[in-house]
Amino acid sequence: MLACSARDFSALRDSLQLILPNSKTFGSFIHSEGVLLRHKIQSVVLFQSEEVSTKILPNRIRNVGIVAHIDAGKTTITERMLYLAGVIKHMGDVDTGNTVTDFLDLERERGITIQSAAITFNWKKHRINLVDTPGHVDFSIEVERCTRILDGIITVLDGSAGVQVREIKFQAQTITVWRQAAKFRLPSLFFINKLDRKVVDFQKSVDSVEQKLGIRALVVSFPFYNGEVSSFVVDALSKTYLPIRFDGQWSNIESKSHIGEVLNASRESLCCNLADLDPGFMSTFLEQYNGDALSVPAPIIIKALRRLTLSNSATVLSCGSALRCPASVQTVLDHTVYFLPSPDERNSAVKNLFQNELCILVFKIVHDKRKGKLSFVRVYSGELKNNSLLYNSTRRTIEGPIKLFIAHSSEFLPISCVNEGNIAVVSGLSCAVTGDTILSSEAAACHYHPQESLHIKHSEDGILDNNHPKLTSDYTNDFPSDYRIGVNSSNYLDNPLLKGVDNSEPVYFCCIEPPSSKSSHDFEKALKELAVEDPSLRIRFDSELGQTVIETMGELHLDIVKSRLNRDYGLEVFVGPLQFEIMVLLLARVITQ
Repeated sequence: MLACSARDFSALRDSLQLILPNSKTFGSFIHSEGVLLRHKIQSVVLFQSEEVSTKILPNRIRNVGIVAHIDAGKTTITERMLYLAGVIKHMGDVDTGNTVTDFLDLERERGITIQSAAITFNWKKHRINLVDTPGHVDFSIEVERCTRILDGIITVLDGSAGVQVREIKFQAQTITVWRQAAKFRLPSLFFINKLDRKVVDFQKSVDSVEQKLGIRALVVSFPFYNGEVSSFVVDALSKTYLPIRFDGQWSNIESKSHIGEVLNASRESLCCNLADLDPGFMSTFLEQYNGDALSVPAPIIIKALRRLTLSNSATVLSCGSALRCPASVQTVLDHTVYFLPSPDERNSAVKNLFQNELCILVFKIVHDKRKGKLSFVRVYSGELKNNSLLYNSTRRTIEGPIKLFIAHSSEFLPISCVNEGNIAVVSGLSCAVTGDTILSSEAAACHYHPQESLHIKHSEDGILDNNHPKLTSDYTNDFPSDYRIGVNSSNYLDNPLLKGVDNSEPVYFCCIEPPSSKSSHDFEKALKELAVEDPSLRIRFDSELGQTVIETMGELHLDIVKSRLNRDYGLEVFVGPLQFEIMVLLLARVITQ
């Protein structure tokens, strides 16, 4: 038995509840006097793992990410989603530094997201694999490699700023992350946050989405003002309203009230906009319901909104205040299930190619002190099983045996298998790097050599390191391209590969040295691990200077690398003067006399 003091008992209980929130046996294994029984703890862990690993149909999976400009409220919204879904008992706060997805000490100290964090939970009989991404421009690679494997995104806007293009305090990221999502044709939802502020202009935010991002915004929830401040959120789909306060709850709207009149106008506007964009809805709206917006059932509107969202013809927009009114985030959860695609509604090309054979893509690498190197993977087809031997099609090598986990932010729950459409964490892929394609066997790689005429999305090659083979295609998207899958050159490997992750060129560089010659080995190992984790970080040795040079995306990026070397590896490194690349463009012809 493992004893704990009464003082520590409450904190320990809450920690276990955080890790195992849905376990039905949670209360039974804690003794009333504060004694934990080891075998009971193990049974709860196994119960939770089996619960997570239970196969779920791909049409009930949603792989989504939250993207936004820095300080728009992504992490707070994620925390509210986890609370509403029953994953956590108490909501954390970014300023306090106790949120689930910002688990690094640096993130909690600075109040920003540095690394993307994945977490899995259930909502309305659907499994949501949620990825919280950074908002700072220095960490754009985190957004890039996450959007690469997602099926949809939730874009958060600060209601007081709209789509931020130029701002003194922060870097402009909203349009950047939107372009990254558009690159992979990801359907998107929008959430206008921070409605509790006096300076919010909701209509201006909606207009900025349409004008600056070039997509039609269909508003399904909107603020109701009492003076200068929003006092309610009104939902046009469910015909309910929510007071903007911390304990606010959704209530039905009385048709004869003032809010009811506003609801009528908003529903009519929504249905008219839908009729303009969706001929099927227009026929139903006019013929079956005689143009009466209030009489149209919500499921019919939801189906039309889903068609438009999946085709990227429009986006569904809702609003609220995640910090001051947690219940307003419920619309984000509902809309994720209602409108964003499931894995079987995308990636049909790779499914047609591999059928039921395993095909996964490595999109993120981390190093855990206990579990070693961990690879975050997206399963595109087949089933990934624990203790399997796999074939790295990119590196042409056998990997494994593997251990399989499901990510719960910084915690990793062991599981037995993961079916297609899911996101998982794998240990045992010793040779893999970000962007590698993993198959079930070498025989599968030879059998599924891509000679069939399948239409694909991207024609450009991934930007990879010198040792990484170039790619001829991307099998994971569904709209036509100019050519067919095939090997175009003898310089390319003939194994089937998924498109990797495009990387931007570093902007800042400086020399970096270990604290002493004795620590050179640890220094080189640490830099190598950080570079494997972060493809935007580049390390090279300058033979002329006789120094190691580090290249980063910005000053903050460099500061984080230096801090991690100190905290994670115990290295007080010396960093030389910071330099940056300058590009000079000739804007006009120079005429000499």
